[in-house]
Amino acid sequence: MFICAGLSSGLALNSRASQKGTIISEEAYVFSAANFDSEVIAQPKPGEVYTISDTKNGAFYKIRLSNGKMGFISDAEVAPQKQVLKAQKIAKKKYLEDSEKDKDEKDDAPKKFWGPTVQLVQFREDTMGAVRQAQLTCFGWQWQDENSQKEILGFFGVPQYYPDLTQNTATGALLFASYLFDQTYPQSPSLFFNFGFGPFLRLSQYQITLKDDPTVGQSKAYTLQDVAAGGLFRGAVGTGGKRWMLRLEVRYYWELQRYTGFGLNYLWRF
Repeated sequence: MFICAGLSSGLALNSRASQKGTIISEEAYVFSAANFDSEVIAQPKPGEVYTISDTKNGAFYKIRLSNGKMGFISDAEVAPQKQVLKAQKIAKKKYLEDSEKDKDEKDDAPKKFWGPTVQLVQFREDTMGAVRQAQLTCFGWQWQDENSQKEILGFFGVPQYYPDLTQNTATGALLFASYLFDQTYPQSPSLFFNFGFGPFLRLSQYQITLKDDPTVGQSKAYTLQDVAAGGLFRGAVGTGGKRWMLRLEVRYYWELQRYTGFGLNYLWRF
C-alpha cells in the first residue's frame, strides 16, 4: 500500500508545474515510464491537447491522458503551449515584417498609372477654302509613368462646319496620338502640378456629300483624309495618393494651325 501510494504521487501533475501540450507527431506514443523500452499505454492523435509537465525527465514529458492515467511522451512528439505560442508570435511578426517590406518595395517601385480621359478640343483646320473652328469632345486613354505620358484620343464624328457648309450629313473620325516628356511637382501629400511637352500625330478621315449639283442633277460624295504632326504642351493640377490621381489640365496644340483644349482624367496605379 505504501509503495503504490508513493508511485501514484510521483506520477501526479501539480497544476502549478504543468502546462498544455499539443501532439505534433503522426505516430505519437505514450509510455508507462520515461524510456522507450517501457510499455506503450496510448497513441494520441496529432492536434490533440493534453496536460503535460512543465519540465522534462530526460527526453520525456509527463502527460495526463483523457482517462486520467499518467504516462510519458517524447519531447519530439509534443509541443508545449508556451513553445507553440512563441512560434506563432514569431511567425506573425515575420509575416507582418514581410508584408510591410513588400508594401515598401511596391511603393518604391516606378509608379505607373493608366485610365480614361475626356478632352474638349477647340479644333482648327484649313479646309474648304478657309480656316475653320469647332469644339470637339474627345475620349481616350492615358498611360502615365514618372517621366512620360502616352495617350490615344479620339473624336467619332466630323467637325460641325462640314454638315453646315455642305447642307448634308457627314461621317468620319479624328484620332490624336501623343508622347509627352512629363514632370511632376508635388505641393503637398495630395496636391501636385504637372507639366509635359512632346510630339503628337493627328489622323482624320471624313465622308462628306455636297448638296445636289444642278448641272448633273445629283449630289457628290467625297472622302477627305488628313495626316498632320506637331507639338503638344500640357499643364495640369491634380490630387491623389499612391494608388490614384485626378487631374484637370489645359493644352496647346501646335501644328499647321494652333488650337487649345482642356480636360479631365482619372488614373489608377497598375
